[in-house]
Amino acid sequence: MPKDIYMLMRMCFKVVVTVSMRVINSEPLVDDWLCPEIVDRESERKKIDKYIFSYLLDGKQPLGSYYVTGNSGSGKTFVFKRMFENNRTRIKQLLPRFECIYVNAVEIRTPSSASIIQEINKSLEHYLPLQIDGETINRIKNWKNAYVQMNILKNLIRQRELNLVIIIDEVEKIVQYEKDDGFIYALTNIRSEFIGKNYGIFTIFISNDKSLFKKLPLKTTSRIPFDDNFSNYRSGDLFEVLKIFSKYSLDEPNDEILINIANSIASTSSSVRDAKRLLYNFIELGDMEKALNALDRDTLWDDIRKLNTQQRVVLFAIIQGIRSVREQQKRLIPTRYKERILTSKRAYSIYCELAENGELIKKTSWRTFQRMLQSLRDMDIIRYEKVSIGRGKGWAGMIEPECNVDDIEFLLRKKT
Repeated sequence: MPKDIYMLMRMCFKVVVTVSMRVINSEPLVDDWLCPEIVDRESERKKIDKYIFSYLLDGKQPLGSYYVTGNSGSGKTFVFKRMFENNRTRIKQLLPRFECIYVNAVEIRTPSSASIIQEINKSLEHYLPLQIDGETINRIKNWKNAYVQMNILKNLIRQRELNLVIIIDEVEKIVQYEKDDGFIYALTNIRSEFIGKNYGIFTIFISNDKSLFKKLPLKTTSRIPFDDNFSNYRSGDLFEVLKIFSKYSLDEPNDEILINIANSIASTSSSVRDAKRLLYNFIELGDMEKALNALDRDTLWDDIRKLNTQQRVVLFAIIQGIRSVREQQKRLIPTRYKERILTSKRAYSIYCELAENGELIKKTSWRTFQRMLQSLRDMDIIRYEKVSIGRGKGWAGMIEPECNVDDIEFLLRKKT
């Protein structure tokens, strides 16, 4: 998050509060799945019950597909995964070959259609061997062809008569990577092949990008009859969520601290994930300044985990460029020969060198590079804006890090 947001959060904690709470079980605060309750989103859960579970618990496939959007930390993934977990036993009694598979595009190194469907097929590998066009498939290999992977998926459903629910999280990463909606259309199109059967596939798409659904063509959205938006949490909502999680993790929850944390997060990210992390950090570190710094690092790590390979190389180029500028400022050379700022042109030059000397990526165009800079800016990892570079010298794109350069590099090199 930008520094000005954290300054706003710190203002909420000018009154010193004695930390009397003690963590007796940290897991509900750091892992949603270890809290035994679904603590909020009642209206959203009613819609999910109506459009999904009313069918599954009647031994039927839901209609069409489901698309849900909302900001990161708004409870989308938690609600869907927990509701399926809570109902899995009952559904399996009605649909013996029922499978619910969750795939997060961020957790896959290359979020391509082939890679995503391969992950789905691997989750169904216990249904092999499979006969396709006279060939026996005994295991799921790393076929890079999306058509091959999709053909295997369709045959698994058909030959094993599976009732398959697939949850695709952060689907916007696949669209961004492939620059089209082909993956979404392909998955919604599969369902039409099983209409009238007592088996088939139902897909749930989860996205942090609220604008994506409106950008999809009609041929795709017409196959997604249900879409919903998880709104941002308000302060009161966050307070109630923290109270529930505190019941399972703290010895003596302090409402004053919970309210202050809820107010701070509601005025910034509105993320229940951030609220839980800040509460945990505050209790463990005993100091709000340190707790906010730890939250800053956690949030940065979340953002960096979501970057694709191209964006990571761009960020490495920016780090090298920033360090080069700072090193020049220290050298005893005339001021006119020193770089005052890292320009986008200079960063692109470094990026091209990294691409040519490495094996991870191929160099992209200048226009694509600019779009990647804008995506890093949108995630608050960098500042990127046009500035004047002097009288008669014109304008340049200035790049500055929003976070500590050492922290960014450490997290970039950290294994996910």
